[in-house]
Order: sequence, then structure tokens, then C-alpha cells
Amino acid sequence: MVLAARYGEALKELADEINGRGGAAYAATTPIGNEDDREQRAQAAAQRFGRFDTWVGPVGVSIFGRVMDLSTKDMRPMAETDVPGRGAPA
Repeated sequence: MVLAARYGEALKELADEINGRGGAAYAATTPIGNEDDREQRAQAAAQRFGRFDTWVGPVGVSIFGRVMDLSTKDMRPMAETDVPGRGAPA
């Protein structure tokens, strides 16, 4: 199992727990919001384990505020993370 997230310490703890119970986990601390990073994670999984069978990406970014008060810059991370392939609003 390749575990990927921005926060390395919690990720390493989870990988250690899985490995300690007989599983095979690899922690990859990485940004999660762009296509190049996703491609690198896919390649890392294939190199480490020979293949990957399932991809689960329960990632979400929220932004709070009135839409008319939010800038495109503020919305970009949400759009790029929550709607892969769609890009940020123009």
C-alpha cells in the first residue's frame, strides 16, 4: 500500500502500524493537488510493488466565504484538488 499525504509524521505512523500488523505500506509525503504529483505516486507504487490495483483518493479542500468575496487565487487549490482535470476557475 502506498500512502500519500502532505503530512509526513502522521503518514509514517500509519505506515508503521500497517507494517507492524503484517501489511506492506510505504509512506510518501507529497503534495496531493496536481497531476504531476499523482503520476509520480503511480510510478512509485509500480516500482515498489510491481503494480497497483486500486487508487483511492479521498481528498478534499474547502474554502469558506461569500463567493463574491473570494479571489480566483483563493479558489484555485480547491478547484485543482476537488475537480481533477478541470483546472481552476478562469
